[in-house]
Amino acid sequence: TTPSGPQNVVPIDPKTLEAARKALAPSLGPIAATVVSRAAKRVHSVEELRDALAAEIVDEKERKAFLNAFR
Repeated sequence: TTPSGPQNVVPIDPKTLEAARKALAPSLGPIAATVVSRAAKRVHSVEELRDALAAEIVDEKERKAFLNAFR
């Protein structure tokens, strides 16, 4: 990280990122991988990742489905 960037960013496990991509794909399609990669760079925990990704889903039913799929 840079001196002005986040200091306590912990890399998220690749298996967790893959699970997030799979859970997000039904809602966002092929851009899910990009959305997950970008979000993973700015969050500090799996919980923050989950919340950040859920915020990307406009449809409430799809958001709930994502949250149930990615726990």
